Amino acid sequence: MLLLLQLFVLIAIVTAIVQYLSVKMPGALPDLRKILHVVAILCCAIAVHLFESPRLLGGIFIGFSLLLYGIVKYKILYISTGKSLGIALFPLAFGLLLLTPHMDKQFIVVAMIILAISDALAGWVGSRFARSYWLPFAEPKSVLGSTVFFLSAFAILVYNFPGLNYWGCLGLALIALLATGSEMFSWRGSDNFWIPITLAFALSAFFNTKFVPVDGLQVLLMVIAVMPLLYWRRWLNVSGAVAAGYMAVWVASFSGPKALIFPLGFLIMGSLASKINEKDKKTEGRNAFQVFANGGLGMLVVLVSYHFFRSNGVALYILVFATANADTLSSEIGKFFKQPTFDIIRWKTVPVGWSGGVSWAGTLAGWAGSCAIALLGALIVGGSPKQYWCIAIFGFIGMLIDSIYGSLLQAKYRDNQGNISETGAEADLIRGYHWCTNDGVNLLSILTTLALYGALMPE
Repeated sequence: MLLLLQLFVLIAIVTAIVQYLSVKMPGALPDLRKILHVVAILCCAIAVHLFESPRLLGGIFIGFSLLLYGIVKYKILYISTGKSLGIALFPLAFGLLLLTPHMDKQFIVVAMIILAISDALAGWVGSRFARSYWLPFAEPKSVLGSTVFFLSAFAILVYNFPGLNYWGCLGLALIALLATGSEMFSWRGSDNFWIPITLAFALSAFFNTKFVPVDGLQVLLMVIAVMPLLYWRRWLNVSGAVAAGYMAVWVASFSGPKALIFPLGFLIMGSLASKINEKDKKTEGRNAFQVFANGGLGMLVVLVSYHFFRSNGVALYILVFATANADTLSSEIGKFFKQPTFDIIRWKTVPVGWSGGVSWAGTLAGWAGSCAIALLGALIVGGSPKQYWCIAIFGFIGMLIDSIYGSLLQAKYRDNQGNISETGAEADLIRGYHWCTNDGVNLLSILTTLALYGALMPE
């Protein structure tokens, strides 16, 4: 306990020094923050390595996360602008990992070291030497920075796990690639959470033979060949194509290539359905946020299923895409038939395609979309027909939940001419929340559906 106190005091001293220097030299703030990032996380890694009670330390980390969130929110420190939640997210990730059953402490420590060194190094090199940037998600990133992250993360993995054969090293390279994606698709400091989570769970799956590098590498080659076609067909834009490829490699590595049939089936059915309303929308294809809103929770399920969802992880994974497919087909088919549409909560007539609105054609299409994914599960995975009926039913329920959230939470705006729409940064918000877009509703509805299935169908 004394060592733990000493490490926390060291972090506090370095924080005070950085705070003082950042006031005196505001131009050096980005570099000073990276120094603090490295020192703080390495001290945490030492604490995890030496402290004997992981559960107690996990609770301490989560407590510090809440404290740091308050510091960020109220901008108590000059080094925290309030725009990034990174300093509050890394102790949350460490705490959750320490509380995860059967998680090897070495995997957590290595993940922390990579977060400390690779993340800081990638940011520093990218900001100093990169000449061009692109927008994979919500913040600009550089290919140079991502390359530096991958190479340094791979070097750290090889150093900490020596003696592996050729395929073992390729497996570590694939894990480093997945962690690089977690950094690339981050925003507002969320990489401080997702990088250690991705690395620790991936290493645990790899060394427990639940992670198959060969499958991931084969799919990676397929992705390189197929993603340009999806972009050319305008099913995905550039960021969406990269996100979908990242998801494909992730899922194949943890669950095998067969698991890709479900997101691929959703992509094909959803994209074909959207073509019937092509005149009513832009045709640039789904972006990365839309890809993750509909399939990101599937990635999370396959990542943590070894530790948490051993009995029904496959069902939860299929349910993600059954819900997404039900919602997409309901929306697109409902728009096409242009039947009377009613707000699911207020039961008043709303425009066709309005979030929260339901129609007979859209509702039946949603049921068909959920059944289609469940049928794929029965044909590809096999097992009890009852399970797939349950998946179809819960997927349909998820579509209804999406409509409920769309009615209650999704932002609705009124412009100066009195027109009401679901987009409008300059218009007045009349209902819902600014942060809640259609993609946010999709993510929340799938998460709620998974929680309901897990609670009501534990086996």
